[in-house]
Amino acid sequence: MFKNIQKYLLINQPLLWNLKIVPITFLLILFHILFFIIGYLNGELNFLETERNYGSDNEAITIFFGILSSIIILILWIVYYFKNNAFKSLYPKNNFSLFKEWLLILAISLLLSTFSVSFFLGKNIKIRSYFTENELKKRCETISEASIFYEGSFQEAKEIEVKINDTLKNVPLDYFLFKGKKYNLNSLINKNVESFSIFNSTDDSIRKLKVKTWLVNNQKNNVKSLFSDFLKIAKEHQLNANINENKWLSLVYNYPDFMTKYQIETSEKDNYSNYAVDTAATTMVMPPAEKFDTLNRYIKYVGKERFIFNKYFVPAAALSYNYNLISESYSKPLVDYDLLLVLFYVSLGFSLVLFSFKVTSGKSWLIALVSIGIFNIVLGIISAISSSEFVYLIGIESMITILFIYFLYIISRKKGKSISAILLNILIWSYGAFFPIIYFFIMTICKKWGHYYDYNGGTTYLENDYYKFYQLLEDNVEYMLYANLTIMFLMMLFFSFKIKKWKGVAES
Repeated sequence: MFKNIQKYLLINQPLLWNLKIVPITFLLILFHILFFIIGYLNGELNFLETERNYGSDNEAITIFFGILSSIIILILWIVYYFKNNAFKSLYPKNNFSLFKEWLLILAISLLLSTFSVSFFLGKNIKIRSYFTENELKKRCETISEASIFYEGSFQEAKEIEVKINDTLKNVPLDYFLFKGKKYNLNSLINKNVESFSIFNSTDDSIRKLKVKTWLVNNQKNNVKSLFSDFLKIAKEHQLNANINENKWLSLVYNYPDFMTKYQIETSEKDNYSNYAVDTAATTMVMPPAEKFDTLNRYIKYVGKERFIFNKYFVPAAALSYNYNLISESYSKPLVDYDLLLVLFYVSLGFSLVLFSFKVTSGKSWLIALVSIGIFNIVLGIISAISSSEFVYLIGIESMITILFIYFLYIISRKKGKSISAILLNILIWSYGAFFPIIYFFIMTICKKWGHYYDYNGGTTYLENDYYKFYQLLEDNVEYMLYANLTIMFLMMLFFSFKIKKWKGVAES
């Protein structure tokens, strides 16, 4: 089949025939489907796992093999693609032929570099397939509200100013107020709720207020119903708790102050970590500062290994971990746009490298590669000596401008290419950096004039117009990169016309 198609393309569409567009596209789509399937299978969740014991190198391994596959396919394709060169053979071409050829190279480069995108797309689709977004929100609400009643963090104590020895100091309160009544800082009413990325901070506050209102109004049945719903979710995933809703309620529901000596843990056992090694006696000793909680925990051997078992637990750790994964898959797009942008620029750069090789020669391409390397080393040394961040930026901008003017001059003069083939390679590789460098150059100036400083990760600045403009530019870097893509496409259209004219100039 491919042989017949290639024969047809050779007669009717020689560009597509030379690019081997049908077999390479078929092969790349096949690999994308394969990586999508691998991602889909990798997206299967094991609800017995928690963040503590969960670990998988599947992603790293898949991405590695994706890169390896891309390299192997690329080498095979280039061998066939570079066998013929209609441009060098002066085969008749219209004004748009070079631009179309570059677009096709770019499309192939994109398919080659985005295996990981298909992998993550398949993985996210699988994770989302467990529940609809509305169902997920209901379940996450239940888990979040129930989190007040098992092990978790408390809200920080508020501070007040107190005059001590004629000095005002901030002193933390040993209580907090809720609906006009004082509560102990360790009261359940002062507990935080589990947060999921599918909710915002306002949603968390509403759920927290809802449950705490149940407590102060002594709405015991609502709390019991919440425990029942939580345990139903756990049972659905074959997760076990050693207490039911009645036992849970009796342990933690202590109206009206909601202080409890019982601790509901989030898993059955923990690693034995409360002991230290006495190297002199080679025995395990208890650190004197720690006191073992025998009311809620006990130590037990499993084989030769010791574990701390919790007397009362619900499988909250496993639920929180897995539902957080599902929540994150919904709160983020199916495909990471930032990753797509990076891969698009990688593909774009690679397509320009291939295109420049195709329209010039291997010799000029290699000389250009060495030349640009030496130029950057020299420019980097000068920048380091001058201790100015502007030198390198100005040097690159000047180089691109001079190369562009020289290229147009060679075409207009029509008296010989001279070294323009070498410089054309460098121009094609670097022109896409022209406008981003201007953008970052302006950012650097505004940062400097705006007195913006960075000290070991901390920043100080003056609130002035320069700083505000710097912030505006910093917040819109991504949009600049998208705009730069449009500029690069327009410039490649321009270059494709000019390169066709440049080809007609005598060699020397």
